[in-house]
Amino acid sequence: MKSELVPEGDLLAPDEQVSFQPAGPASYEDAFSAQQQKIQRLHEYYNQVVAELLVVLNESEKEAA
Repeated sequence: MKSELVPEGDLLAPDEQVSFQPAGPASYEDAFSAQQQKIQRLHEYYNQVVAELLVVLNESEKEAA
């Protein structure tokens, strides 16, 4: 059966080996840890921004009263 999706010259012969090295658990853990740190920094930043906005809103309410 001939593949219509891949040109014939690009197909591998059955005896050709493909080098595939999946990422190990350590690299997944490192990536996950880095992602957690980014999320934590964003969470802290958003909390700070919300706190500053609340201060500004409270000040503007006091001035309006």
